[in-house]
Parts: sequence; structure tokens; C-alpha cells
Amino acid sequence: MTFVRLAVTAVTLSLVTGCVSVPLAFDGATPAPSAEGAGFPLCVLTQERVDRFTLSGLDRFSFANWKEVIASVAMKRPDGLLVVDPAFGRTIRADLTHVPALLRVVTGDATGKTPLAVKLLEAGLDAGAVKWALLTHAHWDHTGALGDLKAAQVLLSRAEYEWTRGFHEAFDHGALTHQLARAEGRFAPLELDGPPLYGFDASKDVFGDGSVIALPLPGHTPGHLGYVLRDEKGVRWLLLGDAAWLLRGVEEPAHKGAFARMLDSDGAATGVTLGKLHALLQAHPELHLVPAHDARGYRGLPECSAR
Repeated sequence: MTFVRLAVTAVTLSLVTGCVSVPLAFDGATPAPSAEGAGFPLCVLTQERVDRFTLSGLDRFSFANWKEVIASVAMKRPDGLLVVDPAFGRTIRADLTHVPALLRVVTGDATGKTPLAVKLLEAGLDAGAVKWALLTHAHWDHTGALGDLKAAQVLLSRAEYEWTRGFHEAFDHGALTHQLARAEGRFAPLELDGPPLYGFDASKDVFGDGSVIALPLPGHTPGHLGYVLRDEKGVRWLLLGDAAWLLRGVEEPAHKGAFARMLDSDGAATGVTLGKLHALLQAHPELHLVPAHDARGYRGLPECSAR
């Protein structure tokens, strides 16, 4: 069974490499955004749920259960629908044939994966009405539905965009290049030209109204972003992408499991980012941190529904 093979690989790597520390030299003293004002309704479009061992996603030798999800977050703005990390497209089965056989141990097959367009339809939303697709990073499970969101402008960091320009293989550094090609001409790279926020040295108020703020979370990929979304009650949710796979990775803090760390482009930068997020969590417990693949992080965000 592929899950058993993944577990054996993760255990072996954990025993060989041991735990990797996270630097905690950060004091978290830089300001937060203004607390004034409400944002817009948020909801989750969950496209896959899988039970995994904790050791596969966290640098801890534990066979405790971890509820992994692959999901997108929607913001219902009055000027249009926004989706963060459009995960699976209608072509998911064909897309996965481009993944090397060894890595399909991690990706799995198309079984249990629901395309984003289907989830949007079930929620009474239209894929064609999505005006913006925001990417935390360019990996395959965060870009799969770009081809279905044909009217969406695609926002990502300038550093991430430039990184993808150097891809040549069908599956390159965790990205499926044909998925990115489906959005060619619609990319709008973000320049993080705003002030330091939440302990990070730059930011970007994407719409100029404080409802969506991009923060640099490098390490997993060179231009990885997090997005602070403000809901209609004024509550802020920081979508972490793959900076951590489990919320515990920020709480402790701890790196991903040994196998998963192989997918980080820069382990040292990932550690610095985790240290900053840990300090942020201590300084701002009112901020909800949401790793992209941990069901626990999405608690409190409703599933998108037609009702």
C-alpha cells in the first residue's frame, strides 16, 4: 500500500536525520494592521480529506492521526469572487500522470479528489465568476484549477513568478508546468512594497482596503506568500500555504517531517519563517493561523454552501 510505503520512508528518514531545530531569535515587535473595519464573508472549499500519520507532516516521531486536507478559501467580495490556492482542476486525473511515479506516493491518485469547479457549483458559485485567484505558491496542489478559472487574474509574488519562469520539466520543483501555462497572460505578480507587519519585513495591501494583506513566508518556495484575510466580523485569518503542514508546526515550533522537508526549497529560510510565525502566534492570539493542509486550522471557517 502506498500509505505504508510513505510511512516507512518517513520513519527511516526521521531516524536518520533526527529533529531539526527552528531558530527563535525573533521578538515579534513590528506592528499589526489597524484593528478597525470589517472585511467580507469567507468560506472553505474542501477538495480532499486524508488520514495520515503525524510524522509524515511534522518533525516528531508520532503515529498519531493527522487530518490532512487540500482546500481553497473563497472570499465573497462585492466587486467579485476571490479564491486562494485553487487546488484541483477538472483535469486532475490527467494532471497526475505527469507526476513521477515515486512522488505519487505523496500525491495519491485522483480518487477522493473533487475539482474546485464542482465544489463551487455545489456551493451555488460559478467558476467563471471568479475574478481573482491568489496563490501562496506555485506547487501542483495549489494551482490545479487555474485552467477552470478562465476569467481570473492570477496573483502571486514577483519572486515566485520569476522562479517559475525557469521551469522546463513537466513536473519541476513541485509544480506542474502545464497547469501554470493554462493561466499564461493572466499573471499579475505582486510587489511587496508595503510596510513591515506582524514581524515580517514587508507587506502588500492587495486591494487597498485592508481586507487582503500579503506577507512574505519564504522557504518552502522562494516567493511563498501568506495572506491575511479579514472576514465580515473583522476577524483575521492568516493563510500559511505550506510554510507549515500542521498547525503544531507553528505552535511548537517544528519543521515538517523528514520526507516532507525534501519539498522545501530552502530549509534554513523555512525555519526562520516558522520562528516568526511562532512569535506571531504568541503576540497575536486573536489571529487565526491556517496551514493549507491541516483540517484543525480551518476550524471556525464555514464550508461554502448554497444555503
